[in-house]
Amino acid sequence: MLETEEIYPGGYPPKKNNLWKKIEDKMEQVRADVFKEKPFNWFSMLWWGLVFLCAFIVMKSCSDPEAVPAGGCYAAVEETMPEVGDSIPETFFDEVYDYIFKLRLDHPDIVMAQCIEESGTFTSKLFREGHNCLGMKVPSTRPTLAVGTMMGHARFNSWHDCITDYAIWQSTFCRRFTRDEYFAYLDRLYAEKKGYSDRLKTIIKSRGL
Repeated sequence: MLETEEIYPGGYPPKKNNLWKKIEDKMEQVRADVFKEKPFNWFSMLWWGLVFLCAFIVMKSCSDPEAVPAGGCYAAVEETMPEVGDSIPETFFDEVYDYIFKLRLDHPDIVMAQCIEESGTFTSKLFREGHNCLGMKVPSTRPTLAVGTMMGHARFNSWHDCITDYAIWQSTFCRRFTRDEYFAYLDRLYAEKKGYSDRLKTIIKSRGL
């Protein structure tokens, strides 16, 4: 994955198409809603203040079991990891998918497909040892739950933290996107290989997400 504040693959922005123009317009609309079209420095500070506040609330609620109501995002969470060499039980897929829903992420089926794609169906070394199931990298500006790096990617204390970190990324950079816009956004600024959205769609269809 490539964080949006990182350089483009190849070192330069790709050519725009109509769908990408719609995405940029939507991102500008989101910023306009917050800034009221007044791009002064203090509005920028307000924007990032809101981002940090939202991130703090997410991280606080998902790290303090007493602060979460029954059934909340960290209710009765004990980190479970499939044993190395074992087949991945369906209960684990369900646990990951349930957590994505509890965080109220946009397009949860796409996010779940990303978890499967990025982690090699939860068998990769980055997932087994670094608890990174989404190919997340350590960002340079936004808040993060990463505790270090591994194999050029972020390392987390748990896969729950990884998905929560993705939630912070999503809320910061790509809110209010339609499915087509979200797929296009992932292809342009998240994927490291071509055909990313096609692989996600195949996973969604094959697993009935």
